[in-house]
Amino acid sequence: MYSNKQPRTDRSEAPETEISPSDNSEEESDSTGSSSSSELQEEVIPEPRQEDRSSSLDTEAGIHRNGDEESDSSGSSSGSSSELQEEVIPVPRQEDHSHSGTSSSLDNVDGILSNDEDGSLGSEGDHETNSEHEESDYDDEEVDLIGNLLQDPLCHQHSTMMLTQEEQRWALQLKEAVVNRPDLDEENDMWLAQYAIVTEGDISNALKRIARIQAFQKQYGVNNSVEQGLEMLSKLFQLFPGGLLCLDVDPVKNEGLHVMNNGKHNYIAAMESEENWRSCMVGCYYYFLVCQPTLATIRNGHQTMGDFGSFDWDNLKLEFCYQFNLEMGELYPITFTKFLAFNTGTLANMFWSLVKNVYSKALISKLQLGCRVPLGEEDEVPRSLSDIYLQPSLEETNKRMLVRARQLFTLRARNEANFRLHQSIRESPS
Repeated sequence: MYSNKQPRTDRSEAPETEISPSDNSEEESDSTGSSSSSELQEEVIPEPRQEDRSSSLDTEAGIHRNGDEESDSSGSSSGSSSELQEEVIPVPRQEDHSHSGTSSSLDNVDGILSNDEDGSLGSEGDHETNSEHEESDYDDEEVDLIGNLLQDPLCHQHSTMMLTQEEQRWALQLKEAVVNRPDLDEENDMWLAQYAIVTEGDISNALKRIARIQAFQKQYGVNNSVEQGLEMLSKLFQLFPGGLLCLDVDPVKNEGLHVMNNGKHNYIAAMESEENWRSCMVGCYYYFLVCQPTLATIRNGHQTMGDFGSFDWDNLKLEFCYQFNLEMGELYPITFTKFLAFNTGTLANMFWSLVKNVYSKALISKLQLGCRVPLGEEDEVPRSLSDIYLQPSLEETNKRMLVRARQLFTLRARNEANFRLHQSIRESPS
């Protein structure tokens, strides 16, 4: 497991941090982005070609290209609702699964949920991947940065794990501040760098986040291991069947990528029992963490695509939104670059209007409503992201995500085990 802290023997019980649901500890400097949640934007996304492999390698390799080579400071998320913006939807490569031996039960997927030798992401033990026995989302001729790094014993010295001098200074200051806080457990150097990068050197903000996330980890028994990460992702898939469609890292931009069907998120079921609530909360924690295997992915941020075409009244569980944000969502160290909301009807628009003061402004400012998957020649109704990602079946989609998650968790484990702040300087970030 990637053990990210070393408990102190003389520490007292960490005090629970009081957090207001509407409190925003990550204020965005983008003054134009905040209006995006109230404007309906048409997002035209050309359908990826799947029949011609020679012309679609980027798409099938999981590359998420934006028609607007962004700078978010230009206000592109909110100021151009009258202009058609192009997005290319990254589509997982559809493989021949006739030989895969996939079980109908996620818990029995061979080689995916099996234990690592020591099960620790942050230990010095052997974390050799089983990638040679697993199916990859990439062909041999395609560039898979994660796969290449997994074969590199010095992956922690790769450019994706380098800091600028300013980032290193932030992280070292934060490390000293944590040492002087007896109520906090020590964090490893990669986690310290993550908090420092996300907060841009705001030590007070970073300490608040560390206190909240450590309390969350203790409350739910989160041990940051590869084994637990895969187990809780599997439970999250089972709690929201068809609700999670993709998790990956863009190999070109070094950004995290999530694709979801929000209409399949049964928040009522999530709150039915303590077991379901833990599966949801810890599963979401790992759903964030899995797409942060390197400092480059942490720095460059995260894109989310959510489909709201089947969103109904059961999804309007505001109590869930408040509690999720209070316990973990608002203070988890992650930077959102875009949240593209597809097929948003009246109910979904009402939902976002109601929660705009619940979720952090950092997330709401990146929200783009009214995105559309382009219609095919024979389509009469708007297509969903599930039409693209839920292929060839729910079981195969879940298996594909777990295979990828094992690779990403393993890379994170190696980087946590070997990364050191004092030897992480480079001239400019990757």
